[in-house]
Amino acid sequence: RYGSAGKNFFHLIRNVDFVGFDFISFADQDDIWFSHKLSTSIKLIKNSGADAYSGNVIAFWPDGRRKLIRKDDDQVEFDYLFESSGPGCTFVLSNKLASKIKDLLNEKSEEIDMLWLHDWFCYSFARANGFEWYIGSEPLMLYRQHDNNQVGASEGLGALISRAKVILSGDGIEKVVQQSKFLGQNDTPIQLINSGSVFSLFKLAMMGKNCRRKTSEKALFTIALLLMALKRVCKT
Repeated sequence: RYGSAGKNFFHLIRNVDFVGFDFISFADQDDIWFSHKLSTSIKLIKNSGADAYSGNVIAFWPDGRRKLIRKDDDQVEFDYLFESSGPGCTFVLSNKLASKIKDLLNEKSEEIDMLWLHDWFCYSFARANGFEWYIGSEPLMLYRQHDNNQVGASEGLGALISRAKVILSGDGIEKVVQQSKFLGQNDTPIQLINSGSVFSLFKLAMMGKNCRRKTSEKALFTIALLLMALKRVCKT
């Protein structure tokens, strides 16, 4: 209704009154929750002393295929600048965290159009502001795949190539810059991107292990940034 899944959820965060609730969870109407999804998520939050939960999911397609989508790789220093912790449909947030996110979105409502994905935004806000985030291993829901998925369960070589193209086109980096600007983030990777020099891109490429969680994504990040740097060298 508001243009995308992300914008729909940003609208909900800003306008739904959840003052009287302990936890807030995002629900996509076409997914299927297991009966213990919320209770297990909240238990993991409490036991780990975290402020939010996300986790693995089982993707499923109309033809009956199912596949475990893993998002529980260890968090690294700067992953939140470049990726979400997992699908937003798994998210459970403490009221404290959700309220802080609401406050910022309302404060900067005129700039929300520069944002892309609500799940990545919430994860990045949380990590940048000292909130603890728990990523669970047990899948607690079925994640429906169809033509209208805004991101979907993208894994394998084809997905890696697709992501590399996004980075090389500059679109992915632009989304990182826009979100970091909204959130007031100025971590080392953001400084290197904003510098725009070939040396900065090479330096950022060498930080791949600190910018993505999954091993294959670390390698992709490094290779894509090196290619971007070489492309600029060739242009000059």
